[in-house]
Amino acid sequence: MNGMDNAPLFDSAASAVKFALRYSAMAAYPQGALSHAVQRTAIGRGKGLVGMSGAAQAGMVQAALARLSGDQLAVLQLRFGRVEVDCPECRQPVPVKAWREAAAVVGRWPELADLPGPIRSELIDSQVVGRRLDLSEDDCSDGPSLRTLQRLAREVRRRMTELENAALETLEAGLQQSGLVMPT
Repeated sequence: MNGMDNAPLFDSAASAVKFALRYSAMAAYPQGALSHAVQRTAIGRGKGLVGMSGAAQAGMVQAALARLSGDQLAVLQLRFGRVEVDCPECRQPVPVKAWREAAAVVGRWPELADLPGPIRSELIDSQVVGRRLDLSEDDCSDGPSLRTLQRLAREVRRRMTELENAALETLEAGLQQSGLVMPT
């Protein structure tokens, strides 16, 4: 709850997870005054989700996330977390450490572990954003055939979807009970 009223802050576990993961990514890269002012108006605008209140709400959701399996947490991080943030010093996009770590967890799944790194990365990225696998037969000269990779991509997509759905179902109940998410 946001302290201003008794209404839940989020309409679903998915929106709570998205907020918490993105809030945490931005907190990991402190920003200058102007960038901070712009972000304050963007995240959780109108819901009291800035400053200490935002950090508290993100922390409550992060605590619920910490109780998930490693694979479930990795899939949620890939699905809802930020891939990049702007570096406060150079203003260039830098990868978010938590996203890279989540991709590494998925990359260690037995069905992916033996693939060459670039092919494994392409397969994971394509399944996270729901697009076709962008590889040609030439890309597959040192590994499995394109047809095998397409089949593998479908299997990975299915597994990621199952893990995401199970994780969100688990989170939904707990976050509803805590008053952060509206009852369904």
